[in-house]
Formats: sequence, structure tokens, C-alpha cells
Amino acid sequence: MVIAQVSTCYPDTQSITIVVHPSPTVRVRPDTTIIAGSSVILYTSGSYIDKYRWTPQTNLNCDTCANPIAIPSVNTKYHVYVSTNYGCTDSAGVNIYLICDHSQVFMPNSFTPNGDGVNDRFYPRGKGLNIIKSFRIYNRWGQIMYQQQDINLNDKSVGWDGTFKGVLLNPDVFVYIIEAVCDTGEPLTWKGDIALIR
Repeated sequence: MVIAQVSTCYPDTQSITIVVHPSPTVRVRPDTTIIAGSSVILYTSGSYIDKYRWTPQTNLNCDTCANPIAIPSVNTKYHVYVSTNYGCTDSAGVNIYLICDHSQVFMPNSFTPNGDGVNDRFYPRGKGLNIIKSFRIYNRWGQIMYQQQDINLNDKSVGWDGTFKGVLLNPDVFVYIIEAVCDTGEPLTWKGDIALIR
């Protein structure tokens, strides 16, 4: 309330209402470690939040959501900036760390290269790998039957079709070795058997 008076005149009064809007508060999930190529939900909680903005926006399914899904390709610190419709703000950050392990690659234990369009090629499948440096297949005597270098994961076109020098191979069990580079830059090697079935 304001009271004004000039000299000996009667005073006059006037009042004004001041509204104080609450500031938002935001909290995020704890720092988290995931396997490269996997996704993680960036959970938030808080109060008085009208708007969200996440940075960096890369590898997020939504940068204005409360709980976006992230699939980072490198170790990443995500920041969330929240605000009210009245311009009050708060922020928080979370680190997502990547690790690599052998669960990132799926290799079937058999394939049937018979030309029916199903399971005709044998190739590395999975997620979270930067590149396959080397993909080699050996027979039981250690002879290389097939090899590719510097290929992408999940690329069916570079898969082995069960031939050697253009000749169809008989059913047998072969050994494969994959040397790859994870999204983190870490080298990884996989070894296993594949049964060729006709």
C-alpha cells in the first residue's frame, strides 16, 4: 500500500498486488553407464516446470521432453534447462558413459545359403560398433574361406554366401573371427563357429 500526502492536504492511498511466481526445480537421474549402442531414458523430476530443453540434441528422440530417450555414440554429458511461463529457470546435468562388451554383436550359429532369400548370408549383426576392421572365415584346416575388411555392422551385402572361389561348399562347420572397433574406440575381437547347412 502507498500513502501520498502533499503539504497539509488529506492523504490518499492506493494499493498494488505483487505476485511472486515460484522458481522451477529440476533433478535428473544419476550418472549412468550403458553398453555402446544401447538406449537410456534421461529421467527428470521437479516442480513448477512448463518447458524443457536438452543439450546436446544429438542422439535424443526429443529435446523438449521431460524424459527423452538417448542413444549416445560417445560418452556424453546431457544438460536439461527448465523454465516456467514467467521466465524463471533451473538446470541440471547427467553423464552417460559407454562401455563395450561382447553382447553388442549377434552371430547366428548356422545359416542356409540355398537361395530362398532367408538366412542366405552370414554377416556380423549388432549395435554400438564403429566399424568391423576384419571379418574372416576359416575351414577346419585353417584355410581362409572368406574375408572382408573395413565393413559396417548389419551390412548383409558383405555377408558370406557359403562359397569358396565361386564354388558351393558342402555342409560343414567353419570358424569366424571378427575384429572391430567399438563406438568408444576400444578394439574388440569375437571368435566362434558357424554351421553351413544345405
